[in-house]
Amino acid sequence: MNVDSFQIEETLCYFPTRPMMYNTLKAGYFHRGPCLNTLCVVVCLMVLGIRMTHGDVKSRTGTINFDRNNDGISEMRLNSTGLGVGVSPQSKLHVGGNAIITDSMSVGSSTVGSSSLQVEGTFGMSFQTVSSNVTVGSHSIILADSSAENLTVTLPDVNQVGSGRVYIVKKTSPLNEVSISGDANIDGLSGVMLTSGSMGHLNIISGSGNWYIRSISGDGVYEELWTPGDVLSSIDVWYDASDTSTVLAGASDNVYQWNDKSGNSNDAAQGVSTNQPTQNSDSIIFASNDYLEVAHGVMPDTTEASMVFIVGLATSTIEGFLSNGRFSQGGSSYSYRTSNAGQSVTWYSWGNDFADVPISTPYSNLSIHGIELSMTGSSVKIYQNATLEGTKSSYTGAANGGTELGLIGKTYNTEFLNGEISEIIVLKQEPDVDMRQKIEGFLAHKWGIQANLPAGHPFENAAPTK
Repeated sequence: MNVDSFQIEETLCYFPTRPMMYNTLKAGYFHRGPCLNTLCVVVCLMVLGIRMTHGDVKSRTGTINFDRNNDGISEMRLNSTGLGVGVSPQSKLHVGGNAIITDSMSVGSSTVGSSSLQVEGTFGMSFQTVSSNVTVGSHSIILADSSAENLTVTLPDVNQVGSGRVYIVKKTSPLNEVSISGDANIDGLSGVMLTSGSMGHLNIISGSGNWYIRSISGDGVYEELWTPGDVLSSIDVWYDASDTSTVLAGASDNVYQWNDKSGNSNDAAQGVSTNQPTQNSDSIIFASNDYLEVAHGVMPDTTEASMVFIVGLATSTIEGFLSNGRFSQGGSSYSYRTSNAGQSVTWYSWGNDFADVPISTPYSNLSIHGIELSMTGSSVKIYQNATLEGTKSSYTGAANGGTELGLIGKTYNTEFLNGEISEIIVLKQEPDVDMRQKIEGFLAHKWGIQANLPAGHPFENAAPTK
């Protein structure tokens, strides 16, 4: 039954024991009864199946107003009228049991100095005790269990939670380290770490697409997380799908450009719509004949010392991750793909290949693929999740005299990737163990695959810090 308004003569009757009359066209009239306040109307309306679309529920001391705001959202407002306006009586909402709000609730007004929420008694907030890596969900307080090893707390998408969301991360033991990071900076930092030796905490709030520190434990109890941005001068190429500002997509999330974060403007692009991959929340999805192109010389050549890191996965054999685009010329191709033999990968330079290298984790799982090419050591090394899977010694490349474009999501001919790529980092320099391990640790913790790092890796338990 739909009605426009109700007029209450005094207080709402307790409907099981008192009669009630109503006019289904315009208004309903409730006789006096033992109910104590106007808000009891809401209960009777629900029990009786009466739906208020708009209008007022009125009593001698106030109204409950049902209406739609400027955004078309239904609202219920409590208004005090009559005796002692602004003093007493005042609008009140009394809940005798539990009140469950499934979305959000705004309390208060824009009036300066107005009290938005008054709590007489205790105020409880939900918390979660964790002993391993966790992504924050519905709980506002995260307690790192005293028996936990070093762990990572990943904050939710700041754009989804909106402004004003508060979280508290608290250590309950001085023995472990807790890293906190997310898709947005924390007061300009890529992340913070509550270090061992303290019982630190971090209290943060979201706002304008970033996280801000409200309070943090005393000096010396946290550190800023390290990122490749701290050595940007050493980075030649950096594609990061989690940084959605670098991914330009059109209709149906088709990606036409993936911008380089290194500052070198080595952007990848695809102008043909039928060859454009698609954007996921934190990865680029390649299927069928999708691929991106980069300028000649962006991807390493086989006469350039380099370290290349790819975070991605493939679904089948002979699927290409990337290439310098040079084919059919002996020793001058730089191409990396899955093999045609079981769970293995192949790096090939056309005639001087490193083929069918077995890997420890199925390539259908998100992994960090690493390729090291050393000119001083005349070697090629293949890593997966920081584990050295194979070494090709006595390697010599050939100069690339072509002008071909580099490729992402494809190698030679029909070697297309059916999978996804989340991040690519390229350094054109002689391999360096410290740099390699920092990037491995950064990527592993960022993408939640740190459990795949080998035992003894310096960052198996905690992300690298500055």
